[in-house]
Amino acid sequence: MKKGSLILAASVIAILIISAVLSRYFVDLLWFDSLGFKAVFMTAWVTEIVIFIIATVVSFVLLWLNGFVAVKITTTGARQPRTFRVVGRGSEGTPEVIELSLDNLPWRLIVPAVALLLSLFIGFAQTGNWDAVLKWLYAAPFGRSDPLFGHDLGFYIFALPVYQLTLAWGNLLIFLSAALAAGVYWVRGDFTYQESGIPTLSSAAIRHLSALLAAFLLIKFGGYLLQRFGSLTSNNGIVFGATYTDVHLRLPLLMALAGASILGAAMCAANIWTAGIRLPVAAVVLVFAVSLVETVVPSLFE
Repeated sequence: MKKGSLILAASVIAILIISAVLSRYFVDLLWFDSLGFKAVFMTAWVTEIVIFIIATVVSFVLLWLNGFVAVKITTTGARQPRTFRVVGRGSEGTPEVIELSLDNLPWRLIVPAVALLLSLFIGFAQTGNWDAVLKWLYAAPFGRSDPLFGHDLGFYIFALPVYQLTLAWGNLLIFLSAALAAGVYWVRGDFTYQESGIPTLSSAAIRHLSALLAAFLLIKFGGYLLQRFGSLTSNNGIVFGATYTDVHLRLPLLMALAGASILGAAMCAANIWTAGIRLPVAAVVLVFAVSLVETVVPSLFE
């Protein structure tokens, strides 16, 4: 297919998508305007646009940066880039072998394209949180504090949902960044499997993935801190809210789990220089062990 045909097809698809979005926009605008709530509609619409731009740009920068780093720091020594070999017959019946090296792919175009595509999906998905963002921006105190943490009740209505959404977004970016980087490392021969089934990674890949694991554990640290506030609205079927077990056992264990996450993140960060496998494994085992204790012990105690 010619380049001009591809550009024409892409232009037609883009025009159709933009037309569908604008038609929905004008219909809703006319409806809200007829009810006298045009300002409400414009506020919601502008908020969605701002969220889309911020989420898309930040996601693209982080995804592209991780892909770019994965391409740049791949080892060039003993690694064996993956190839595809096509065997066929020539015009005169003689064997014909065509070998394609994936290491020669245009990574400077592939990585930004994949990052942009994923970022657009993330941006569209985040626009659905416009109401939570507006509640957070225009939050007002309730004038009453909770009996356990001393926060104003407005914190749980306006701020906490946005913090949780931000952490979820961070987790998604870490997962996609790791998947993108691992894909680059695998294609370029820095991520292989041995006969025993144990994967072998180059030092560059270990350093990069260790940094991503450290960022993931830092996000988990924030998640465990926010998870404490869920005890105020928990329901175990008998008591609604924080129970004796929650206050005296589960909350301290959550703080221990947050501390384990910080320690694990520090271990993974240190592994950027050592480029081994023991520190990341030890960090994961540490967090998993404390998490298991936090899950099982309070249930047994209760």
